[in-house]
Amino acid sequence: MSKKEKVLDTILSQAMLPLFFYEDADVSFEIIRAMYNAGVRVIEYTNRGKEALSNLYNIKQRVSKEMPDLYLGIGTIKTGLEAETFVDAGADFIVSPIVDSEVAMVANNYDLLYIPGCMTPSEIHVAQQYHAKLIKIFPANILGQAFIASIRDLFPGQLFIPTGGVEIEAGNIAGWFRSGVCAVGMGSSLLAVIYWIRGFITSYIMIRLKHWNWFSLVNNKLSLRPYGATIKRPAARQNIRGYPESFSSTPGLGRNGLPHPYQLFFDNPSVNSSLKFLRKTPWARTRVEDLYVEFHKEIDK
Repeated sequence: MSKKEKVLDTILSQAMLPLFFYEDADVSFEIIRAMYNAGVRVIEYTNRGKEALSNLYNIKQRVSKEMPDLYLGIGTIKTGLEAETFVDAGADFIVSPIVDSEVAMVANNYDLLYIPGCMTPSEIHVAQQYHAKLIKIFPANILGQAFIASIRDLFPGQLFIPTGGVEIEAGNIAGWFRSGVCAVGMGSSLLAVIYWIRGFITSYIMIRLKHWNWFSLVNNKLSLRPYGATIKRPAARQNIRGYPESFSSTPGLGRNGLPHPYQLFFDNPSVNSSLKFLRKTPWARTRVEDLYVEFHKEIDK
């Protein structure tokens, strides 16, 4: 199986493509590590800053050693030169907000997955001429779920992934899959407030991912429900030491309250390090606790 096919299969099985950019390479790597430990195996790193190229190269070197089964692609690619440069830096696939013949040519020359962004049926048709197996519907918040439901029969067999406008809310996500997409792209809605210091980043992403039964999409794309839906909302300022233990007695959760592949708190050294940091840092701890309460408010709605 070629890398192109492996990346596509991973996106389909994961049913989600996380995407983000941060100017600090070390922080970016911590974010990727946290997502990897949550079960994510394919990530889009976007070309949204001057540091993107050097960051991708450095991160890819570290990922290859520590997370060899993780595919790291590059997004926001608009020219053939950009595509060539980032492929040389180690990108495993290419995502673009537009349809561009030169970008498509680079991807095809290296036999990499090319995910062009389309907004109209005409653009989708052009993308198909460039052998795009997966097409990004962008901006999804403008086009909406009804757009995909309306055009999917015009392009039988074509795989679509919306980006922009996808929220971590069961009804919203289920609606996208009902409309006919095979996966969803998630940036700020999944990784909101990640641009904090290292300890907060890791812990926040774990809390965010752990509360959502994301990988139920593999078995039933319409049965999303939050992990911990039966947990009573904690009082504000709950002690950070209680986080892992507070989930351990929840029905349906596994060891340490974290079902596979979410066994993070006790299995990963960086996680334990982050928790220790939070215990010693009042302002960061307060922020995480507020987020924790906020998520339970969402769950209780």
